[in-house]
Amino acid sequence: MRKRFEDFESKIDEIEKENELEELEERIKELEQKIDEQEKEDPRLDDKIEEVEKDLEATITAVETVDEQIGRLREKS
Repeated sequence: MRKRFEDFESKIDEIEKENELEELEERIKELEQKIDEQEKEDPRLDDKIEEVEKDLEATITAVETVDEQIGRLREKS
């Protein structure tokens, strides 16, 4: 019974991490679109573009971290 409960908790954690990963991937797409739009509007917006690129890099790092956590959860299952 305890093992089944732990397996259930593990599956819930995995699903939560997958949902978080999907949200982060969507955020990456939004940031990439924002960069494209800014470049089209005014190529002199380098400061804003750099800010968005930093946000994008932070989001990518978060996605990679979540992906690693999902991998570890899958290994445990």
